[in-house]
Amino acid sequence: MTKGKFITFEGGEGSGKTTQLKLLHAKLQELGYDMAEITKEPGSRHLEFTKEMRDILLFRDFFPEGVNNLAGLALYFADRAYHVAKFIRPNLEAGKTVICDRHSGSTFVYQSLVFNVLPLDQIKEINYAFTGGLCPDLTFFIDVPAEEAMERLKKPRDQRVAVHDIMPQDFHEKLRNGFIQLSETEPNWIRIDGMGSVEQVEERVWEAMQKFLGK
Repeated sequence: MTKGKFITFEGGEGSGKTTQLKLLHAKLQELGYDMAEITKEPGSRHLEFTKEMRDILLFRDFFPEGVNNLAGLALYFADRAYHVAKFIRPNLEAGKTVICDRHSGSTFVYQSLVFNVLPLDQIKEINYAFTGGLCPDLTFFIDVPAEEAMERLKKPRDQRVAVHDIMPQDFHEKLRNGFIQLSETEPNWIRIDGMGSVEQVEERVWEAMQKFLGK
């Protein structure tokens, strides 16, 4: 059986990546590709353990109690190890294409390039160990300016407000710069202009996807 493809979407808060990955998933499914259900990190809804991790990492503020960034990084990796072992890898081995909302790229950017928890090379080594060497076959980075991202975050959304959503503009600037830096050095990353209508961005994503598929 042919191993499935692992596709991830990365980007800053308010970039529109979640909308775009849902559109791509639906299009591939419509075209007859064998698709696993959409998943995400942290906190895949398919696994109780990871759902608990998401709540801890994104919606509870433990920092006044002395939980530092290094402890947070350990929780992110615990979430990923379980997610890879119990959902991502089994689906790939079954020949399904897996599309994930955030994965290793977000860890590299947030935990190293933004929060400086550990040097990037160390985080990459830890990530390799916790994923068993699994890397995305393709990563879409949906890029929007920090000012645009913050405007989008002010609008009502059908998502809970996470701790990173309410950070100041300099955080979002640093976040975007981190993703740009990574997109210029990491293999299999494609930077997509996230400005314009949903349909315009969707077209850019699909054009890049067709090239990946060799069509």
